[in-house]
Amino acid sequence: FFRASNTMSKWFRSTGDDSEEDESEEESDSEATTSDDESSSEPDSGSDDSDESDDVKEAQPKASRFLKGAQKDDDSDDDKGDIRVVSKDTKRNVELEKLYNSLKEKMKINDVKAVQDDVDRLVKKFGATDLGMSNMFLKAMVHTDRWLRDREAKEKAKDGEGKRDKEKQKALGLLKQKIKKVLGKEDLKARLKKIETVLDKEERGGGEDDDDDASGEDDDNEDLLVPADKRDKERAEEEDKEWKPEVIERKLQEVLAVRGKRGQDKMESIEQLKRILAHTAPTMPTTRLQLIGHLIAAWFDYCPPSATHIPANSWRHAYDNILKVFNSMAENPTFVLREADDDLGEVMNPQKVPDAVVIPMDGNLMSFTERLDDEFTKALQFTDPHTQAYVERLADEPYLMDCLERAYHYYKSRDLHKHAARMAAKMLDHLYYRRQGDHVKMLAKQRIQTDQRRKKMKKQDEEEEKRVLAAAEAAMEAEAADEEVEESDKKSKGQTQPFWSLSGNLADSMAKYMNSILKHGDEKAKARALLCKVYHLALHDQYTQARDIVLMSHIHEIVTSANPAFQILFNRVLAQLGMAAFRLGQFKDVHVCLNELCATQRVKELLAQGIPNPKYVQDRKPEEERQNKMKLCPFHMHINLDVLETVSLVSAMLLEIPMMAANPYDAKRKMQSKAFNKLLHNYESQVFLGPPENTRDHLYAASKALLIGDWEKCYELISSLPVWDLVPTGEKIKQMLQQKIKEEGLRAYLLQYAQFYETVSLESMSSKFQLSNNIVHSVVSKMMFNEEVAGSWDQPAGCIRIHNTNPSKLQYLCLMLAEKAQTLVENNEKILDQRGGGFGATYKMGQD
Repeated sequence: FFRASNTMSKWFRSTGDDSEEDESEEESDSEATTSDDESSSEPDSGSDDSDESDDVKEAQPKASRFLKGAQKDDDSDDDKGDIRVVSKDTKRNVELEKLYNSLKEKMKINDVKAVQDDVDRLVKKFGATDLGMSNMFLKAMVHTDRWLRDREAKEKAKDGEGKRDKEKQKALGLLKQKIKKVLGKEDLKARLKKIETVLDKEERGGGEDDDDDASGEDDDNEDLLVPADKRDKERAEEEDKEWKPEVIERKLQEVLAVRGKRGQDKMESIEQLKRILAHTAPTMPTTRLQLIGHLIAAWFDYCPPSATHIPANSWRHAYDNILKVFNSMAENPTFVLREADDDLGEVMNPQKVPDAVVIPMDGNLMSFTERLDDEFTKALQFTDPHTQAYVERLADEPYLMDCLERAYHYYKSRDLHKHAARMAAKMLDHLYYRRQGDHVKMLAKQRIQTDQRRKKMKKQDEEEEKRVLAAAEAAMEAEAADEEVEESDKKSKGQTQPFWSLSGNLADSMAKYMNSILKHGDEKAKARALLCKVYHLALHDQYTQARDIVLMSHIHEIVTSANPAFQILFNRVLAQLGMAAFRLGQFKDVHVCLNELCATQRVKELLAQGIPNPKYVQDRKPEEERQNKMKLCPFHMHINLDVLETVSLVSAMLLEIPMMAANPYDAKRKMQSKAFNKLLHNYESQVFLGPPENTRDHLYAASKALLIGDWEKCYELISSLPVWDLVPTGEKIKQMLQQKIKEEGLRAYLLQYAQFYETVSLESMSSKFQLSNNIVHSVVSKMMFNEEVAGSWDQPAGCIRIHNTNPSKLQYLCLMLAEKAQTLVENNEKILDQRGGGFGATYKMGQD
């Protein structure tokens, strides 16, 4: 009893001193061996108590573990003085370290169930405490996450997707979710980054024995507990060092192993690739190009599932990385990319390049560039064109043009002519609808914007390289500071001067790309390139040349069997040809081009400027509407439908009104434009007509004025239309229309009122319609030749002698009555012949 009391007094005396932790690990070891079954691999936990005397064990057989430790230390080491009890935090850290060591052992033997049990214990005991998550706990979670990714990558490479155990996959999935729930918190990103740095340092060091794991973990734990400033400085120095090639390859495989997996954080993969690229030395250009290729694909994949296109920021990052590849290939002519196969089947032969360095790339530069173009087009299709967002998105077109141009010159320099022709076709799609003045403005803007972005990228790359090579530069800073500045200046001067192949003459640029397509492109690309050229010529008032290309190429014969994109482009070419003929005053050609297009109520759909609206709301299908939107032309490429409708109706008016004046009573006369006649019929059937308001009202009023020869009122109504302000050559078109309206008014007047005249003075017609005598003489002579007016010229008198051969209205009605009576008699005779056997049968009976 006295001995036990003495021991307890020592124990109570030692509880007041917590300052020293020399014997804390011995205390925790004895606790761990007697407390629970957490570590099943160490069965003989009582070896430390084997030196205790038997009489002590008999005296206190059921003493607590605190008294056991006190008694053991008192009996074995009486000379060491007082026993000190460790603090609660220290015990917690020691227990956490024990679990972490056990977890690492289980990971070495690939025991998934045991790893899952240890992680469950860690999360349950240390994952949600009042003191927060410790660094050791986070380190264990990060280590487990890396182990899972390595294991998944190895299994995928070895067995494939379909040969894995479902139960094991389910356990791994639960384990991933639990770790992701811990590591996915926003407030832990900074700490996790530092912990990953510690693990990277351990992996690079490698080769430690298992006996040194505990001490190494203590060092890491102490390293994480040092002051923040010192720790950040050390981590920054460690980050600046270059990684070894094997480390880069391993980390890249880790990132690629989780790509495309369900629940993958795509932004995290991008950050990891950027981190690997930052730690890759500039002296490893082949590795850097491979990483950039993976980074481009990752940026293209960074898109929400429900989104129709990638975000603008991702698009710009993809453009920057594609540009890096082209710049690297331009700076290193000996590099040859071994790209993934494409549909062209054209591969570069490395033997043609002296000292060629073959670089394998998982992607394809042509596919990346075309994807960049497609994503840009989809972004414009699904953006409201009446918002500022569309304007901001359209400002990226100069970057796209720069990328397509570089791709064209890259493939052309490597003798990959089919690829160059494909890029030339993409360039034509962005050039054919531009006017010369707009092209010059776009070219200036493109050069300014791409220069600015190139300088910004260069600055970022220089900062990145300086950060990666900080350790090496620090040693050489004193010796080569001046030389480095001079070299960087020379390099910057050389890189900031871009190479531009697009000239200010848009026709020359299009001719260059056209030649490449016609020589090396496929049949579809050639036909589309011809349509682009026709559109461009018609846009610049070269109607005759554009019409001849369409007729000689027979493109109109293959339109019905072509794809929708080709049909849409053909309809746009027809519309542009019609407007070009209108600007030149060739109204019959306008009618040929636009009659069929504008006669329907589906002009928007035929020109891909609108989607069809279903009759009922419930018939609207989101997926179908989305597919229809993907066929639309971007808003800045639209043809103004108001201008197109006005051009079609004005041309039809100038063709139809003289024919109506020549045959005022003939209801069966031949019609040039059914749409225009239907418009007149609708207006004439109305009881009350107000003043003209819209385009159709103005055209109807102008037609009525022109029919009676009032050309001044007709021109006033036509010229007051607001659509002419939308045409670049609006004033020139008005002057042309005024001349044509005068001539057609003269024709309509003579056809309408010639029957009331015997002679018509040339001077009077010239003054009435404000035309020169030569023009009046030419118009009337043409009418006489075409037998539209029955008359002859009296040259000495300077007048027209009219021969009244046209019937009056009464005479015309009598002729119509006689024709109808004759038709009635013939019908009655046919009926009688059918009933009586016919006149021939009666004649034969009389002969008999």
